[in-house]
Amino acid sequence: MTIRDRGKIKWQPASFIPLAFEMQRSMYKDQERQPKPFNDEYEA
Repeated sequence: MTIRDRGKIKWQPASFIPLAFEMQRSMYKDQERQPKPFNDEYEA
């Protein structure tokens, strides 16, 4: 009886994990970013 293994296909999602963490971190950082306030001389 031979073992039928998927080989590299099985581990392909695991190689994406570090990139996914980096993308998620940058997404949260962008969400927390505040726009710079616009200071107008004549407004206040």
